[in-house]
Amino acid sequence: MITTDIYMSKTTQHSAALRQIIEALTPFKDHDAKMQVSTVLTLLEIAAHQEEGVKIHPLSLQKKIGYQSGTATRNIYYWCEGHKDVRGGHNYARVEADKTDGRRRELYLTDKGAAFMQRVLTPLCE
Repeated sequence: MITTDIYMSKTTQHSAALRQIIEALTPFKDHDAKMQVSTVLTLLEIAAHQEEGVKIHPLSLQKKIGYQSGTATRNIYYWCEGHKDVRGGHNYARVEADKTDGRRRELYLTDKGAAFMQRVLTPLCE
């Protein structure tokens, strides 16, 4: 009997966690129902690094998520200012020159991106 109670408790916890994840991902679905996971992870990594006070560069983002260079660029353009050949231009993130090395670029959320991330985080922080 105790094993069943523990199992039920774990099942309930897992179900609740899954519901929170689904609710947290809903703003991404509402934004673009066909969005790929790598596009979601791009904005989440930018937000996480900014929250932690750690710089993130396009190359480190590419390595962290594990995608090809073209995919990294496409996803960055999607969340940033856009590109004539790439869907996007949502201005949720911005690219700035690294203050210590002008050849490198740093990624940050814009105010619009921070507001969007607040919608994502709310169900996870309740």
